Amino acid sequence: MATPESSIPGLNPSFIEVSYGGSVLFPSPLITHSIQIERDDADEREVIRTTRTLTGTILTSGLGYHFVRQKQRELELAFAIDNLEFKIVATADHPCLVPGTPIESGVFPLVQSLDIQEDTQFNRLDYVVVLEDATAPSGISGLVTNLTNNWQYSENDTECLVNITHSVSAQGVNTSISGQSSNALDNAKLRITQLLGLEAAPSGFPCYVQPASGSDSRFYEVTTSREETVNVEDATYAVTENFKLVSGLLPFADERTAQFVIDDSNVTTITLQGTVRGMGRTNDGAPAGPSRSSGGTGFTNALSGFNALVRPDWTSDALAVYDRYGGSGTLVIGRPQATSISQTPCAGTVGYSVTFTDNPTENLPSGIQELSCTVQRNDPVVSNAIIGVPFSALGPIFQRLCTTSEGSFAIQCNVVAINTGDEVINTNRAIEVAEQEIIKLQPVLANYIELKLTGRNQTVDRINRSINVTYTWTFSQSIDTVPSDTGPITLGRVS
Repeated sequence: MATPESSIPGLNPSFIEVSYGGSVLFPSPLITHSIQIERDDADEREVIRTTRTLTGTILTSGLGYHFVRQKQRELELAFAIDNLEFKIVATADHPCLVPGTPIESGVFPLVQSLDIQEDTQFNRLDYVVVLEDATAPSGISGLVTNLTNNWQYSENDTECLVNITHSVSAQGVNTSISGQSSNALDNAKLRITQLLGLEAAPSGFPCYVQPASGSDSRFYEVTTSREETVNVEDATYAVTENFKLVSGLLPFADERTAQFVIDDSNVTTITLQGTVRGMGRTNDGAPAGPSRSSGGTGFTNALSGFNALVRPDWTSDALAVYDRYGGSGTLVIGRPQATSISQTPCAGTVGYSVTFTDNPTENLPSGIQELSCTVQRNDPVVSNAIIGVPFSALGPIFQRLCTTSEGSFAIQCNVVAINTGDEVINTNRAIEVAEQEIIKLQPVLANYIELKLTGRNQTVDRINRSINVTYTWTFSQSIDTVPSDTGPITLGRVS
């Protein structure tokens, strides 16, 4: 420890002892105080700077410059380090205070300058030391200086919201006990963290940028980048955080496009495609490996909004687009033609694409994935006997028998049910629909002289939830109702 005090004996006793970092200045110097108050943007007191100017003299017992120079070195060594404790305590000669009673302590200043006045420098040296420390308005020494706290608001037309950038920085001041490691950086970090988050945002802003702050608006933190900068050498700490201001009450936004397409068969398709973006931090979720891919509040809000409000409105939204652009058929909304859902938890988004069509082949019964039924009818005709005539150049003889051949009627249906996870229920649903379709298509006895069921074949596939069934009937008709050899060609109509 440096000993810059005077070494000449017989000096008058002093009531106080002035020291810096444990090095005592004797005789005690004269002390000048100067106080400067710094204010923040709100004109509130932020930092109080106190400058102490120590003006003193050191006397040496030996004669000669080398003794003076030794004390200069001791003085330089005593003030070679910033942020050591400056103290004033009572001595044993103090008439009122117990020896060692602190008169001033807990001050950890910066050494701004050390000046040694010109003199003969024979057995004395005059010096001036300037110390400066910063205190908070609370009176605690140190804390921070050069504090900046900026909020920037800018309109985002792409997402229809306001981007908010919050930048805050400060330089810490050492307040640790003399001789211990500096806590200046800790003080800077503590002060900065008190200013972070949306709760620290100034009220009433933005007021010009739209959407402006109000009762129908909320702050949602969608911090795509939160940055911090640390300068160890000068104890400076800075943080930049980003938010979004969304007008409304829903914690998500649905960015969607709709497409209306008519093909050459006059079949219309409606496609809704979009991204649900959740409002909230995306990296505050439970860890899922180093990538933290589980997402956070942003993804939770996106998923909740998608399932609760966006997805249930697909059918009504598709119908609105279909009607708006002149759809002329019946849009099948009970079963989308195609559905795709994607998620990006770290971005807080859920993407989707869903397609509806008015193609009649897609208008299937509930629970059915595929359905096809065909009817094959072989009508009876007038029977003729064909008699070959030997050596006849005119060919065979056709003999009308005045009766008809038998006719046949076959229905073939193939039905596949949608997979719901229960193959028994799904397969029975396919069988039920196949049965209903065959009943609708089966021949009516009143239209025939005779009608007999001559075959029923069915193949059931539980794994694929399907049934393939064929019904066959044989029937007879009156000769006057069957097609004649030379009569006009007529085909039966579908009913």
